[in-house]
Amino acid sequence: MPRRTLKFLSSARDTLRAYIWLLKIQLLARKKRNERVPVAPERHIALLAWQFPPLITGGVYRPAALARYANTAGWKVSVIAGPQPAMVSEVGTFLANQIPADVRIGRPAEPQLYPSFRVFPRIDGGFLNALQAFDFGRKFLRDAPPSVLIATGPLFHNFVAGFFLARRYDVPLILEYRDEWSECPFSFVYKGNADRLWEARCLREAAAVIFTTESQRTHQLRAFPFLDPNRCHVIPNGWEQHDLNECLHGNRCERQADDPLVLSFFGNLSDHTLPGEFLWAIEKLIARKPEWRDRLRLRFVGQRSGQAYAQLMAFSDPDMLIIEEQVTKPLALSGMRESDALLIFNTPDFDRYLPGKLFDYLASGTPVLMFGEGGESAALVSQLGAGMVVPKDAIDVLDATLSTLAATRPHNDSTDLSSWLVAHTREALAGQTLDLLERLETAHSMSAVGSAQFH
Repeated sequence: MPRRTLKFLSSARDTLRAYIWLLKIQLLARKKRNERVPVAPERHIALLAWQFPPLITGGVYRPAALARYANTAGWKVSVIAGPQPAMVSEVGTFLANQIPADVRIGRPAEPQLYPSFRVFPRIDGGFLNALQAFDFGRKFLRDAPPSVLIATGPLFHNFVAGFFLARRYDVPLILEYRDEWSECPFSFVYKGNADRLWEARCLREAAAVIFTTESQRTHQLRAFPFLDPNRCHVIPNGWEQHDLNECLHGNRCERQADDPLVLSFFGNLSDHTLPGEFLWAIEKLIARKPEWRDRLRLRFVGQRSGQAYAQLMAFSDPDMLIIEEQVTKPLALSGMRESDALLIFNTPDFDRYLPGKLFDYLASGTPVLMFGEGGESAALVSQLGAGMVVPKDAIDVLDATLSTLAATRPHNDSTDLSSWLVAHTREALAGQTLDLLERLETAHSMSAVGSAQFH
């Protein structure tokens, strides 16, 4: 039989199996008045977080903090995460070691079906991964059912798995958007043939929806008009006090007036945070004022995409660059405090976002140099007086900003910033999430009791 025919038959078989699997899960997740899953005897969070330590991405810090602080607050926590990474970095091990030992972490195997995605749903994270997470979660949680379920995305197949699991266990579903889904302006959120449909289904099912900025909440209410604003909450990202303790109480590096000015970028230089436009602006500045070649150093610490690395290598003055690999958060924070300013590359796509690194930058006390105007980030930096916002094409403004930094070597220690930092620790913000979960859990329990008495 020809290879193409065999491939077609295999795809058709897997497509049929995948649809049967979906139908089975839909039946298992149906709400039935006369068949109730056992009620959780304790406060128990089921957390669907495909990105979880020891995997390291920008998306692991928030769910890791929630698991840690929920456990400290007396909640039982069960995490359904993605597969264990093949290689674990020192940074991943460091973060994983902060998760309490009694937080249960389950990792579903990857599905082995290969359906035709011309006729089977395609969503961010993979629809089959959502089905696999449901099947795994149903068994993982069977002997200790959750009292509330929170799904965090990306990856957004977590939302679909949460949709089915919350129905199966008849518990409140909370959707946490660390980034946007079908409305996301970035390519790291994949958009297939069924994302919009399933996002709407999940939103209709959710007892609450959490966003990280007010701009994202407002945008989502416009994009999905059926959403109840009272169910939509803003709980920002934050920074970790325990990571910063040694840095905050240590001595800030004393720099001499004739030392080169060090501008640092910490974090992932991905395809949506490329350094090229900033490097081109520096090249234009040096063409006007060659003395900056000796007076300025550009430091990049963290992972880099191929495109970002190519832009670094194309920079005309490589001796000005300091390129270092990813380090643990405490070491990164120490490096931030040793810098003269911390770089954010701001584009219109970030208008509704506050990058996670911005919180660490602000906590370090080092001024932020934001390259690009507009959006939530620029507004926050200006509001707190925590740095400078430089328009992309304004070489004169860039020159004046660097000259001011070199002359004053400032440090952020305003009362407004200090108060803001107290309110934006990971612990404080996880506490807001836990308060919301407790209210939803209580309301759901009272509703269930009333329904049982009625019947």
